[in-house]
Amino acid sequence: MTFLDLGLDGLSMVKKTHFIDGNVIFHGFPISYDFRIPKAGYAFSLFKENIDLHLGQGVWSILAENRTPGRKAVLAEKDQAVAIAESGLARLMALPREREYENEYEWRERLWKNACVAAKSIRAFCRCVAAYFDDMESGDGSASHLNKAIAEAERLYAELAQFPIDQPVPKQEFVNGMGHSVFRDGKSLDDTYIRPLNTLSHLLKEEFAAEFASRQKYAAGMTDCIICGGLCDDWRCGRYMHASHARILNGFPVRYAGNRVFPNGFIEMELNCPKANAELILTTDPECGKTFRITINGVLKECSFDDTTGKCVIPLEPGCVLLNLRIEKAPQADYPLFRSVAVKSV
Repeated sequence: MTFLDLGLDGLSMVKKTHFIDGNVIFHGFPISYDFRIPKAGYAFSLFKENIDLHLGQGVWSILAENRTPGRKAVLAEKDQAVAIAESGLARLMALPREREYENEYEWRERLWKNACVAAKSIRAFCRCVAAYFDDMESGDGSASHLNKAIAEAERLYAELAQFPIDQPVPKQEFVNGMGHSVFRDGKSLDDTYIRPLNTLSHLLKEEFAAEFASRQKYAAGMTDCIICGGLCDDWRCGRYMHASHARILNGFPVRYAGNRVFPNGFIEMELNCPKANAELILTTDPECGKTFRITINGVLKECSFDDTTGKCVIPLEPGCVLLNLRIEKAPQADYPLFRSVAVKSV
């Protein structure tokens, strides 16, 4: 065995750690302490079971011609990453060390130890996200599997960290566009992986509660419904990378169409529609912008939300079974945000 053999294994470990089936998970390092960038990058779509990724074609890091492999395959890939990292370290430590190359051995030892930390940390986070999807899809409002996964992840992060993981995290101010901390100096393993992933794992509780509440409020009685800023409907919101950010606002997930960096940003969706009479219902936060543009099966409309209810109801032509939507900013208006988009029989 040579350093070249270990290097090739290292490449395999990186692919299985930082990617899901060839798709990028995180878009920057250190990993951010909030979900603004991860929810822009379409990565949560990869946890949906066996779905077509074609709506992710506007995100450079997504293999939009593929289908998702399924959560079991995702977690198996992360197990493989950990196994490769641990095996690589063990194989390196078993090599006879030549004194004149001791610096090379020490450098590679540090890299493989870092690889073990990175692979285990990201695997723990992926287990949390998989549990999130399991609980949401089963209707478990108590998020029992998610809470268990978060507790297990926290124990792992505390074991891996060099410093206490309960130190205050940097304050993250939401920016609908490109943040001011895009380019940062390198940090320690704690700052690059462990503390951010521990924070994100705990934030999944807030995300889950908001998405679950939104589904109960907006999806009941609908033929089809998309919770625009929810993790489980991430795959249904086509957009360009950085052109549609999502957040929790007043207790509900929301997603913006466009921002100052990408003023032509949009959200594209596909919804099932009954052949009989139906209407399209879009909702927003009542405190936010009222006017937006929507293209329904090629027909452009300029619409407004009701000032009181935060709803916009659009009658649909009968006979259509699939709606292709594109929602975007109207001229001279604020960038619109959406809680839900649904189709209802009438």
